[in-house]
Amino acid sequence: MLGDAHTHARLIGEPARGAGITAVVPECSRTPEARHPVPIEECHALLTWTVDNAERLGLDADRVAVAGDCAGATPATALARVAKEHGGPGIQAQLLRYPLTDARCATPSQRRFATGHLLTRAALREYWLIFAGDAALLDEPMVSPLRASLEQLSGLPPALVVTAEADVARDEAEEYAERPRGSGVDVTTVRFQGTVHDFVSLESLRDSVTARAAVRMGGAFLQKHLNGERPGSPSGPSSDQSTD
Repeated sequence: MLGDAHTHARLIGEPARGAGITAVVPECSRTPEARHPVPIEECHALLTWTVDNAERLGLDADRVAVAGDCAGATPATALARVAKEHGGPGIQAQLLRYPLTDARCATPSQRRFATGHLLTRAALREYWLIFAGDAALLDEPMVSPLRASLEQLSGLPPALVVTAEADVARDEAEEYAERPRGSGVDVTTVRFQGTVHDFVSLESLRDSVTARAAVRMGGAFLQKHLNGERPGSPSGPSSDQSTD
């Protein structure tokens, strides 16, 4: 619905530079003109094309991550599942910032931060309906990742899930992180206190301690899983598909 390579240039570019990787950004068809499953299908098509053409693009097809924030984190983690179920392309890591994972909007954080903290509960409920286009689809695991079974979540790549304290989506994001962890997936969850949804991408918060720390953490996570090196070590380009 909102966000593209221009609005998220800093959010995409800074971790990519810090990790020494290349970012490939999908410009998906917009909601409400395009609804589920179009964004996931388009992202998977771009991922497959990028990997198939990696040598020509000067990329390493064996080092791929998916990343996204807010509504972009939802298709990012769905893309990891699609790749697993289709036998590829291989994905080595998931960077998920305050992901939207449950269309029910019924967690304690949804009630506690329903208004007055940037993203409202009412706006989020409206987003889910616009994205799915049909209320009957809201329980599908590809729409609401928290509804996925442990079997569907097993075998996913390592993930870093970033959440914000005063965020309606906080609890569902942290609950989602727990589920693949329960099936053996390496998942790290970090909650940043005293901040709100979208804090990493908001220009007004770009120089805050929390935003800078989250950006550095994302870069270090990608560096570790794509290059196997500490940030700042020399490495060749890899591919990070970011969704927004």
